[in-house]
Amino acid sequence: MALSAAGLVLTVATCSGAGLRPIAHQVQHQAGVQTPQPGTATPVGSGVEQRRIGASVEHRPIFAYRLGNPGAAVTAVVLGNMHGSEPAGVQVARAIIGSPAVRGIDLWVIPTMNPDGLAAHTRQNARGVDLNRNWGYRWVRQAGMYDSGPRPFSEPETRAVKTFLDHVHASFVVSFHQPLYGVDSDHVKNPRLMNRLALDLHLPRKPFTCQTGVCHGTMTGWFNAHHAGAAITVEFGSAPTHSYLTGPARAGTVRAVLGRYR
Repeated sequence: MALSAAGLVLTVATCSGAGLRPIAHQVQHQAGVQTPQPGTATPVGSGVEQRRIGASVEHRPIFAYRLGNPGAAVTAVVLGNMHGSEPAGVQVARAIIGSPAVRGIDLWVIPTMNPDGLAAHTRQNARGVDLNRNWGYRWVRQAGMYDSGPRPFSEPETRAVKTFLDHVHASFVVSFHQPLYGVDSDHVKNPRLMNRLALDLHLPRKPFTCQTGVCHGTMTGWFNAHHAGAAITVEFGSAPTHSYLTGPARAGTVRAVLGRYR
């Protein structure tokens, strides 16, 4: 499950690890292009640009897909998956990428930042680190299920997404998790975004607090402390339907970050 600090980062995850790689492979095959090198952008179809922003411990690529209007005043990031055992957000992310006619915003979609965990269906990455405890905000050393890693940003996946977020300066970051079923209402930075997400995704508002009352080393906490924009956690239930994730959740996510479809 995802426990955010004061968030507005959407993370989406809903498919197996084997099911994610064909996103990049299929789009590349259709467009006849090679996997882009880190930091380079490659058009991969009508209205979609693919960027390789890093790689995992086991050298799986981490991709961000850009759609919408690069010149728009609002930039948003949707993160489908941080924990490999929480796959619903990946389905939402893939559905957004597959419906590229987004207008009104500059939209980036990262289907997963934990491709190794997604492949193994584990919460942690290949080194056993919980990537949502590895960020450099209120970081403390933790072990077990919520292993924080030996130091902040010790993991290549976390460093890759940090560098990306530092570069794009998003107004909104949405991070999808499971299975707590709600939109985080704990010390939210942007209540309007929280309310739009709850309304458009048909989810209740809930405070997602950790056992100690403080969520250490989370991505939303780090982003909200270091950037002007807002990041928030959205938790799907344990078994959302495919039709919900690819329909209302897809359209509602875009609408909540002030985008629209043609």
